This record gives sequence, C-alpha cells and structure tokens, in this order.
Amino acid sequence: MMQFQQKVAELRSYESITYTICLKIVVDEPASCEAAQKVLIRLFQDNDFWNTDEARRQHYIMRQCLYVCLNQSREVAQLASTSNVS
Repeated sequence: MMQFQQKVAELRSYESITYTICLKIVVDEPASCEAAQKVLIRLFQDNDFWNTDEARRQHYIMRQCLYVCLNQSREVAQLASTSNVS
C-alpha cells in the first residue's frame, strides 16, 4: 500500500489535468476549483485508482471529473429551485 506522502506527490502530477477537465465541464472557475478538489480527494481514497495502470489513469480521472461535476451541477440546480420556491 502506498504511503500518504507518495499518494500526495503522485496526485500533484494530476492536479492540472483534473482542474482542466473540470473547467471544460463546468466553465466556472470557482466551481471548477471546488470540483477538482473533490475529485482529487476521491482519487486519494480510491483503491481502484491506485490499482489502475498509468496508461488508464487519465481516463479514470475524466470519469471521476464528469461524475463530480454533474453532481455538483445538480446540487446547485436543486438549491436554485428551492430558493425560487420560497
């Protein structure tokens, strides 16, 4: 099993691509930062990610970004619709 510092160092190499993917999906800088942070936290805790070979990790990251960004967008839409009701 990888040590904490090893995981952090490896995830740092994926920060830029993670943020870029989130920005392409969300198109809002603050929301993209938040989404990218959520993705990186998920990846840190995800054993499947760490067991995925290097060649497939970028695809894995893209799927996680899409999942997080879509959920984040749904949450924002739900908040907007409930605040419009009251």
